[in-house]
Amino acid sequence: MYAAGTKKKQNMPTNVLQNKSIFTKMAEKYGAEQVIYGHCHGERRFHDSIRGKKHGIRYSLVSGDCLRWHPMKVL
Repeated sequence: MYAAGTKKKQNMPTNVLQNKSIFTKMAEKYGAEQVIYGHCHGERRFHDSIRGKKHGIRYSLVSGDCLRWHPMKVL
């Protein structure tokens, strides 16, 4: 996936510093309650992936390897 209007590839809704991105700005602009994403380039990226509530939006990382292949209920 490429960030809108750029050639910069981005798979997570934010970067390792959890800065705002085109995705977090769009979620905030359109009033998203939850962002669910599932790719973060392996276990070494789990710790710096945005999770939980940030600016009133719940972020859920649901990649199989992160969840150790156990389903996660997201409502």
